[in-house]
Amino acid sequence: MTTSFEIFLKVAEELSVSRAAARCFVTQQCVSDHIKRLEEDYGILLFNRKPHFSLTEAGQILYESVLDMQKIEENIKMKFDRLKNNKKLTVGMNATRISLILPELLPIYNEIFPDVEISFVMRETRVLEQMLLKGEIDVFVGVNANSSSKYSADLLGMEKINIIISSKLFKKNFNSKNLKEMKKGVDFSEFKNISFVKEPGWSRINELIDFYSKREDVYLKPLYYTRDYDTQMALCSSGLVAVVCPGMITKKILEHNEKNSKENEIFIFPLNNQTELLKIELITLKKSDESDYKIKFIELLKKHMKENIN
Repeated sequence: MTTSFEIFLKVAEELSVSRAAARCFVTQQCVSDHIKRLEEDYGILLFNRKPHFSLTEAGQILYESVLDMQKIEENIKMKFDRLKNNKKLTVGMNATRISLILPELLPIYNEIFPDVEISFVMRETRVLEQMLLKGEIDVFVGVNANSSSKYSADLLGMEKINIIISSKLFKKNFNSKNLKEMKKGVDFSEFKNISFVKEPGWSRINELIDFYSKREDVYLKPLYYTRDYDTQMALCSSGLVAVVCPGMITKKILEHNEKNSKENEIFIFPLNNQTELLKIELITLKKSDESDYKIKFIELLKKHMKENIN
């Protein structure tokens, strides 16, 4: 792909000449020159400069076309790699899901394909969507992924969310007599005076928390922020905060409880009346080059994910 197209992609993604220049390690003038040259070659404006910097309709068409070109190039490289017997897979997934699935999946897969190199990318779903379109990953496990005519989405399951809280923090704020009833289901309003640890910025689970908070007209007070569920669990276990987490994390909590005394137990409370769930899907590109080792990995990943989704 030409340098002009590569720079155009960065500008289209960033919608900023300065940020695109920083990503390309070139000057802003260099970026502007490449965009100007493309507009002159095609005889049409690719970006609106006012009132804010944005893609024109023609720019959007070119952006989608260049992504297709990039994918074709990636497929060519992939096929050449296979000719050289260089078998590789790049898989996108949430870090905690990786830690739960891989110890079970990889030993089985390695017996069948011991020479396949696998890289794991840990990003949010909307970032993984773009990486798939660019050919940077082969497959990813998405949470409430955007629909696209370019994707094939295989539903793995619908996941509920739970509130987890340590026995220490529970005893400070609730009557122990209510524990049995609360394990059947709780409302956010019951936790309005308790601090939480949340993921920073935007995320699918934060989106769900916002939905239920608005529904109940209640605000959950965040105290700490981290995307790592192991850290969230550690903070929860310390008695500092509660956590809203996906059902799949239940397995880690049960393992924690088995290894610890009742005093250090973490309680799991399902949220009542869950109308909106986390949709877990396995996403691949349509018309992508399918090798035997990729097909087998996807088959095993589907099986293990479905077994672990609550």
